Amino acid sequence: MAETGSEWESEWARYNPRPEVAGLRPRAEVKARQQNAALFLSMEINPPCPNAIIEALAAGLPVLALDTGSARELIGAGGETVRYEGNPWRLEVPRNLEALGEAGRQILGEWPEYSRKARAEAERRFDIRSIAQFYLETMVG
Repeated sequence: MAETGSEWESEWARYNPRPEVAGLRPRAEVKARQQNAALFLSMEINPPCPNAIIEALAAGLPVLALDTGSARELIGAGGETVRYEGNPWRLEVPRNLEALGEAGRQILGEWPEYSRKARAEAERRFDIRSIAQFYLETMVG
């Protein structure tokens, strides 16, 4: 279980069922969890390029995240982002956690379409062959 602090814990406790904060897990366990999950909730604050979001999209797992860092750009049509009401630079608890719940319900209500879009975003934008080709052209010319 990841350390989230008592303020975060009391906010999560309001939800039923209560979201599980899994923390760091071995790769094999992450894969198994993704295969049994309905969505990936990314709570990383100001992520520059979180691989976990890209991996979730590649697994066809819709992503729900706070709209900080590169989350919105990475997720594209493969999920939803919610504005961070608070100061993410001071790690304030967002004042709009209800909006996360609402966005999660939206994703679950249209899950097949979100899942299809998540996989399509990953295939279109994060294909390793395309990325390698881009790097080669940039480095070699």
